[in-house]
Amino acid sequence: MSDEGGAGEPLSDRQKREIATWFLSNAPAGEIHYIAKDVRALLGNDAVYEAAAAEAFPEYNKARLVSIELPDRSGDIIISTYGEIDKNNYLDPRTAQVATIDHMKQTCTKLRPAEDEELPSAYIEEFRCALDVELSKYVSEAYPKGACAVYCTSGKDIEGPGADFSFAAVISAAKRSPQNFWYCLVHVFCLFLVPEEICHIFLNLAHMDQLVLLCVIIRLKNLIDPFQPLRPFRHLPILCF
Repeated sequence: MSDEGGAGEPLSDRQKREIATWFLSNAPAGEIHYIAKDVRALLGNDAVYEAAAAEAFPEYNKARLVSIELPDRSGDIIISTYGEIDKNNYLDPRTAQVATIDHMKQTCTKLRPAEDEELPSAYIEEFRCALDVELSKYVSEAYPKGACAVYCTSGKDIEGPGADFSFAAVISAAKRSPQNFWYCLVHVFCLFLVPEEICHIFLNLAHMDQLVLLCVIIRLKNLIDPFQPLRPFRHLPILCF
């Protein structure tokens, strides 16, 4: 809290907004709407809540790479800084569309075709599309309910060989089991400049998947026996890391 004002003085609307913004921005993954409901009730002031939510939700969605289904069912769009056109509009490079996002509801309210200046050149798109195809294959096997995208982060207007360009590959996947008190969240960022790096990145991803699976198996095996007698009476965590 701020040191402004004496002890016992009520908080100003600005102070309330700052506190509410902090709680919303630091909500656990997948829990922001539950936190928002409580924050709104505690504030008792819709104007202050709306101001805090308008600031916190966009940053929360970008930081956690929230994926949102497109209304035409062509796939999911990932809310990330790589595809951000402005605060409410995000590029989906796979479908070459721009989605208008309602951050508080975490829904897409409108779609439009991307303009030429928002898209990479045909030369760059050929590379981006090839990477996207391979990344999609990987994600469909490793994270069946996950979303992925490949963005051109520099050099998107290059028309031919001879200049450097770079891409960012983003994977977002989540699975919740509130009754068993666990939440698995996967975020992957990969930046690469040359084709040789691409193979190395995908091999590393596959290796990390194997390590995570091994960790899950070991943890689950260690937890099942001690907690087995208790599980009929209440839901207990089965996985923590």
